[in-house]
Amino acid sequence: MLQNTDAIKFCSKTAQRPWKFAPPGVEVIQEDPLEFADDIIAIFSHAGRTCSRERLEWYYRRRGSEPVLSWMLRSRRTRKVVGLLSCVPRNFRRGSTVVRAGVLGNFFVNEDVRHTLGAVQLMRAAQGTVSSGTVDLLFGFPSPSIQLLLLGLGFRMIDYWQTSAYVRSSGSLLRTTIGAAGMVVSPLLDIGFKVMQTVRGASVPCSSFDVIEVADCGVWSLRPEQWAHPEGQFELDQDTEFLESHYLHDSNKQHKIFGLADCGSMCGYMVVNATHGGFHVCDCRTDTSRLSHAEAISAMCRNERFASSTVAVTTLLSTPLSRSLQHSGWVRVPVRLGGYACSLVGFWQPDHPLAPQFSNAELWNVYVGFNDV
Repeated sequence: MLQNTDAIKFCSKTAQRPWKFAPPGVEVIQEDPLEFADDIIAIFSHAGRTCSRERLEWYYRRRGSEPVLSWMLRSRRTRKVVGLLSCVPRNFRRGSTVVRAGVLGNFFVNEDVRHTLGAVQLMRAAQGTVSSGTVDLLFGFPSPSIQLLLLGLGFRMIDYWQTSAYVRSSGSLLRTTIGAAGMVVSPLLDIGFKVMQTVRGASVPCSSFDVIEVADCGVWSLRPEQWAHPEGQFELDQDTEFLESHYLHDSNKQHKIFGLADCGSMCGYMVVNATHGGFHVCDCRTDTSRLSHAEAISAMCRNERFASSTVAVTTLLSTPLSRSLQHSGWVRVPVRLGGYACSLVGFWQPDHPLAPQFSNAELWNVYVGFNDV
């Protein structure tokens, strides 16, 4: 990731005027990243990340997504690619209103060219998709150092991500984070969690919703495109093709999709992956005319296959869902114990008709799963 403090300070001073700087020694090109796969794999390696050609094929060639927009920094001397920024198109819906967003990812610049401020040029190129009307807004999931850079370039803070957990056994989590001492205190903590969940009403009677892994019924039985969308919040507008390609064909992460059925009819799904001693919900969608997200997550927690597992979910801090979970006995997981460390920032035109809604975190009923990185 980019961590150049000089660039960050420079951007903060110049964010409000047109950018005319041409980085010496590098040029920005917009090409197919797979044509430069070896260079891009090397960029990941320099950043301490692993990447394979298979992963690049999934990211840039998968079904269920429109073509990914990408910009690269290329050295004028060696002709090698030394930086990359990609933008994945996503549609979000609020009732009948559809918003087209670009989700930024794969933002890397080799350390030996960071002094050129080429990273700023990459981000300016991505921002051009907003001014041209290609997308309504851009989303970013920056680390704290990158967040300062993006805010200096005109991005706006939407909210912080918050990981909440319904704790049944804290032993595995504490052993992983603080060692043997965690195993000593975990029984007492588990008793406290159980009391809190009972007092706050987390232990509610079982509902009529069945939780079924899609391997048992097939992802195409979900048909989320037929479900009602919430009138009051934006949510990711996925179809079954997106679910299959985005989650089930991702070789880096082992996702499972669970459908929620009422009398045999599908009315929701959740995407989870395994964590230390439990499961993490990274995406959720429901037919809002039949059940809410809070009801769907509660149904999963009560299901027998999750009966002894801690369940975690990462949502935006200021959303009604986050508050609902806290009132139902869920606890906030700090970053040092595995909680999500990033924020959600956005870039849009100030005169966009929906600009006031874009900046309101309560209107974004989204999960970290729509981020590809």
